[in-house]
Amino acid sequence: MSVRLSTKRLAVRGLLCLFAGLALTVLNAQQMMVTGKVTDDKGEALPGVNIVLKGSATGQVTDVNGRYSIGVPGTDGVLIFSFVGYISQEIPVGNRTVVDIELAQDTKALEEVAVREASRRATKSQLTGLWALIERQREAAKADDRDDFHAADDAFHAAVAEAAGYPGIWRLVNQVKVQVDRMRHLTLPEAGRMLRVTKEHAAVLTAMEKRDGEKAIAAMRHHLDGLEQSLPDIRQRNPDYFVDEMGVFVLPGVT
Repeated sequence: MSVRLSTKRLAVRGLLCLFAGLALTVLNAQQMMVTGKVTDDKGEALPGVNIVLKGSATGQVTDVNGRYSIGVPGTDGVLIFSFVGYISQEIPVGNRTVVDIELAQDTKALEEVAVREASRRATKSQLTGLWALIERQREAAKADDRDDFHAADDAFHAAVAEAAGYPGIWRLVNQVKVQVDRMRHLTLPEAGRMLRVTKEHAAVLTAMEKRDGEKAIAAMRHHLDGLEQSLPDIRQRNPDYFVDEMGVFVLPGVT
């Protein structure tokens, strides 16, 4: 009797091992390794980019050469690429085993990082300098001096980055804000536009003086979003500056 039971137990164990092996084989067949490289808009490798398989805890980080490898179960997987200062992307994998992507800089996120840090560490003299730039904008607005207003506007944002201890942030923003500058040139002639921008800068600086980083970020976001919200009106008033339906436009003499 005991011999029969032992034989049955061995048979059951054997079947369980067989099923487990088959299941593991199927799982391995569905799992595929995806590799790739993440670069910026200049083709430079981006180390430290987070790659996460959507809906799971599976994740990897790019190495010093911007390369990564991650296991993906099946062809329905979606990879999420994220990095501070860059626009996140969700990429469906499909049947691909190599997924190379380019991340675009998120200037809004960069400026929010700067204003948060500036709220924490800006010195009294730096805050005084920022108020002087706002006063310069007020004077330029009253004199309708758009060139000086624009210069003071740039100087304000650069000074915020400097106060944050991240002067490189403004250099990065400068490299990708050509379209923003073109939009600014078109919006400045609007009645009250320059004074409105000056008040928005003052709201940012007031929050910074109070060391309220979150309120300073909200004020900066409101300031930056205002330009985007003006886009439909800009297009309607200046149709000759737009070259396609995607909102890309050029100014005379600017390429």
